[in-house]
Amino acid sequence: ILLLSPEMPIAPADIVIMENEPPFQVSIAEVPNATEYLWEVPPGVQILSGTGSNSITIDWGGLTLGGSVCVSATNECGSSPSDCMEVTVDIMDGVNDLNEKSYSIFPNPTDEVFNIIFSDAVDYEITMLDVLGREVLAPATYVGQVQIITRGLAAGTYWLKIKREDADADSYRHRHWERIEILR
Repeated sequence: ILLLSPEMPIAPADIVIMENEPPFQVSIAEVPNATEYLWEVPPGVQILSGTGSNSITIDWGGLTLGGSVCVSATNECGSSPSDCMEVTVDIMDGVNDLNEKSYSIFPNPTDEVFNIIFSDAVDYEITMLDVLGREVLAPATYVGQVQIITRGLAAGTYWLKIKREDADADSYRHRHWERIEILR
């Protein structure tokens, strides 16, 4: 059987992410004859999962600079040319867009439990996600102080989505993402 080098994959359309965006997924259609996919990301950007596959999870890591995410397909006969998508980071500007936090989280990293203390008497909706974006703690509303038990979760990185309940649904000012590290 004659095996040819794979064709060039088609990168997704360019995207815009918000500053401090949580990890997100980039996927391409499978390329005939490809046995592996080689991804290139800018310095400081981390591939959290999917290395070698046609779908990766990326942590932009709070970088305020955009860059290219490129992919090529390979097999025993060689590599295809790479195709790239541009990622632009939308930086909040102006005094009104400052991402003021009205809470503190501790301890972080944690092993069995962490606390969130809110400095105002407003309701906050909290959701916890794993690095693949799956919900591990359903959305619930808290005010004042909350203790979240993590005993049943595997060690690793998780994301808390914290949203003020009195905020406009599309307001980035009142929505925060916090990284939580669980140790065992």
